[in-house]
Amino acid sequence: MTGHKFRRPDKDRHTFAQLSKRIRYNHVTGALERIGSGKSTVGNIKSTGYMRIKIDRVDYLYHHVVWFLCKQSWPVEIDHIDRNKQNNKITNLRECSRIENQAGIKKPITRSDGVRYDGIVDAAKAMSWVGKSFMARQGNINKSLRRGGTAYGFRWSYAT
Repeated sequence: MTGHKFRRPDKDRHTFAQLSKRIRYNHVTGALERIGSGKSTVGNIKSTGYMRIKIDRVDYLYHHVVWFLCKQSWPVEIDHIDRNKQNNKITNLRECSRIENQAGIKKPITRSDGVRYDGIVDAAKAMSWVGKSFMARQGNINKSLRRGGTAYGFRWSYAT
């Protein structure tokens, strides 16, 4: 293994031929679907907010399998362009280095009242008075940033 349960050497992973016989990628919905089974979509959400899929008792990050089925090579690091961990459409994924992927975490954001935070994580921590879980606060702020709506009575934008 290479440091993380979901990052394993290619020799320990399924091949394209093995996976493409069992799972297909739906380009419209961004979902992985099991071939020849009553259950159409596969995968579940981890506590970190990322989706995962288990194939033959081997865990994979969902977006890595999407990438593999579309590009036919296992990625080392994948970035969700819109920062939404559950948007696994291939058009929202890009291969990147670890440093590039981590760069978005500390991207400064600003509330409509002028309060500035060092990133979505810091903003979500500061909004603890809302009474929702940290992950829910982080997700709602992230949605507001992507869609231009409001979260907790504020408009959110990336600081310039």
